[in-house]
Amino acid sequence: MRKQSQNDLLILCFVIFILTIIFAFYFPDGQVELYFWNYVIDGILGIVCITLFGFNAIKRKYDLFSPITILSILHITMFFFTPMYDIVIGNTSWYGVNLFPYGIEGSLIAFFAYISFLIAYNVSYTPSHTKHYFMEKDEKSIPLILIMYAICLLANVYYLVKVSGNSVTYIFTLGLLGTGDSSEASDASLGFISMLSFALPSITLLYVEYGKSKLLKIILFALMFVLQVERGFRFYIIQIIIMFAAYYFIRHNKKPKFSQLAFGGMLMMIPIVLMTMFRNSIRVGGGMDLSLVDLNSITDALDAAIWDNFRIYKTYYGIIKAVPNMTDYMYGQQMIKYTIIMFIPRMIWPGKPAPPGSEAIALGVTEYSVKAGTAYPNIGEYYYEFGVPGVIFFMVLLARLLKMTYVKYRERCSSKIELMIYCTVLGDILQLVIRGYTPSNFWMVVFTLLPYLVILMISG
Repeated sequence: MRKQSQNDLLILCFVIFILTIIFAFYFPDGQVELYFWNYVIDGILGIVCITLFGFNAIKRKYDLFSPITILSILHITMFFFTPMYDIVIGNTSWYGVNLFPYGIEGSLIAFFAYISFLIAYNVSYTPSHTKHYFMEKDEKSIPLILIMYAICLLANVYYLVKVSGNSVTYIFTLGLLGTGDSSEASDASLGFISMLSFALPSITLLYVEYGKSKLLKIILFALMFVLQVERGFRFYIIQIIIMFAAYYFIRHNKKPKFSQLAFGGMLMMIPIVLMTMFRNSIRVGGGMDLSLVDLNSITDALDAAIWDNFRIYKTYYGIIKAVPNMTDYMYGQQMIKYTIIMFIPRMIWPGKPAPPGSEAIALGVTEYSVKAGTAYPNIGEYYYEFGVPGVIFFMVLLARLLKMTYVKYRERCSSKIELMIYCTVLGDILQLVIRGYTPSNFWMVVFTLLPYLVILMISG
C-alpha cells in the first residue's frame, strides 16, 4: 500500500511538472498586460489547486468516481485552464464585450471557493465500512419500473411534439425521417412536464439492473438516449454516461483503465458533436443534413463541444462587473424564493414572474446575451445572491452534502438502489457546477432521485 502511494505521488509530481512546462511554453510573452497577468494568475492558481487535490486524493484514496474528483475537474478546468486557453487563442471577448478586467478578481474568488470546498469536504473523514450489496434481487419491482418508464417516456414525447411541432417519427430519428415544422409549435406552458425527462435515465438504470430481457434493456436505453439527444442539451448526455459508467465500475469493483477511458471519451464525443452541429436545425424542424459534415465542421463542433460549456466563466466575470456596482445582490430571490415558485405550472399561475437572475447579466455583459440564453456557473449564482460570503457558504454546504452522499451511499452502501442513488448524484454534479440556476437544479436532483425513492417506498 505504501509503495502504491509512492507511485501515485510520483505520477502527481510528473503531471504537475508537465503542466508547468505547458504553462511556460504558451506563456504570452509580449501580450497585453491585462491578458498577461490573467494568464499568470490562472496558471498559478490552477496548478496550486491540482497539487492540493492530488495530495488529498492520494491520502484519502479518492478515485475517478468520487464527487470531489468530478467537481475538481470541472471547477479547475472552467475557472483556470479555459481562460488560459482562450487567452492563448485570442478568444477574449464575450458577446462583443471584454470582461477580462474582472478576470483576476473572478479567479481569486474561484480559488478560495475551491479551497473552502476542499477543506469542508475533508473536515471529517470516515473510514470505509462497505457492506455487500451485490447479491440482492428485486424482480417484483420490474412492473413498477416499466410503468414509470412508460409514463415518463410518453410525457417527454408529448412535451417534445407540442413544444417543437415535430412529429414522433422525426423526434425518434433525430430529424432523418418524419416531418419537422417549428411553426406548429405550441406556446402552452408545459415546462413542468419536461421535468420527467430527468427521471428517465434513472428508471432505465433500474431496469438495466433488475430486468431480465437483454433486448428490452437495449431498447429502453436507446429510446431514453435518443430523447435526451433530441432535447439538445449536451450535459444530459455526459450525465448519463457518468452515471452508467460509475455504476458499472463500482458495481463490479473495477477501476477503469486508461484505454477504456480514452475509448469511452471518443464514443461520448460522437453524439455530443452531432448535437453541437445539428441541434439548432433539429429544434426548428430542419433535421440533420449529413451532407454538411466535413472535417472543418467536425473540428469546429468538437471545439465547441469541449469548450463552450466552460466558457460561461466569462458570464461569471460579467456578474462580478455588475454586482454590486450596477445592481444589488439578490439575497435569496432566485435560489430560495424562485425554487418554490418554479414548479408551479404557468397554466395554473399565468402571471408567474420570470426568473429574477438576469439583470446582472444584462448590465455586466449585454441585453442580447440574456436573450441568447447565456448561463453562468454555480459560484456566479452564489456571488449574485450574497457576494463572496455567499460563495464560501454555499461551496461549504455543497461539499458537506456531497460528502454525506459519498459516506452513506458508497462507503456504507447496503443495497444496489443506494449505489444507483450515489452514481446518479455523481452525474448531477456536472449540472450543479456548470449551470448556476438553483431552481432548475433543485428539481433536477429531485426528479433524478425520485424513481429510486418510489421503489424503496413500494418494496419496503
